[in-house]
Amino acid sequence: NVIKIMPESAAKFYCYEHLKKIIIKDHSDVKVHERLLSGSLAGMAAQTAIYPMEVVKTRMAISKPGTYTSIINCFSKIIAEEGAGALYKGLGASNMGIIPYAGVDLAVYGTVKDRWIKAHPNAKPAWYETLCMGAFSSFVGQVVAYPLQLVRT
Repeated sequence: NVIKIMPESAAKFYCYEHLKKIIIKDHSDVKVHERLLSGSLAGMAAQTAIYPMEVVKTRMAISKPGTYTSIINCFSKIIAEEGAGALYKGLGASNMGIIPYAGVDLAVYGTVKDRWIKAHPNAKPAWYETLCMGAFSSFVGQVVAYPLQLVRT
């Protein structure tokens, strides 16, 4: 999990910042739907980038002991026996869950943070305030996306 979470988060935040530059029309008046679209696309891009690691993680977890000797061995066997496309089996279903989650999570975080900054001009949120904003936005994203995660599993 740790091996895939770091690159997934890095890709998501990088894509989000890049996509905001493209999607947002007026950076002094960012609309929620612009954040939602940027976040959804960023989540989908990140999920697509790391999805082979998700497949390998799942295969290693559910296979009989000894089926795979390492992560590299698992990748190699999947590609040799099923083709590279097998590393993306289930991506559509995963994206159906990540699109609303990432979109809502990043849109709520950006909106809450902007409102805090407007309410406290000349101030910067403390680390614990930023932490609470992130926790709240992730909670809202999970609540919205949870039904789709159930369908996926």
